[in-house]
Amino acid sequence: MKLSRFSLRELFLLVALVAMGCGWWVERQRTAGFQSEVSRLKVLARQETFTQGHVVPFAVGNPARLIQMIQSANSPEEWIGRGGTACMSYFPRTQSLLVSGDGRIQVKVADYLQKLEHFDKKAKQYGQSWADYEKLVSTP
Repeated sequence: MKLSRFSLRELFLLVALVAMGCGWWVERQRTAGFQSEVSRLKVLARQETFTQGHVVPFAVGNPARLIQMIQSANSPEEWIGRGGTACMSYFPRTQSLLVSGDGRIQVKVADYLQKLEHFDKKAKQYGQSWADYEKLVSTP
């Protein structure tokens, strides 16, 4: 039985092809996850709420903690995990929050993000980090 021998060029092309396939698969999974999240938010938006994007004007180290802080400070009972209908998702690529809720929730989230931006600017002036002033803004 004779084994096939591959040249270095053929092995390189094979590796490149496999890498491209893996990259395509990963991107497709991300896109599918994003599309399912958008469709879920659209369904919620039809329930007398509307969806609005809010740009987060500073770097976020822990998006889950940011969402928890916003939900705790702004009508906690109205969020989907706590019996309400409003929901929120963070998209790191665009540094934005997608919020689905009524007009009051939208205004509260926008005001809270402005407050966080103010604290972020002040913290940078004094050489502090997100963790240092996170405690200050988490209390309503």
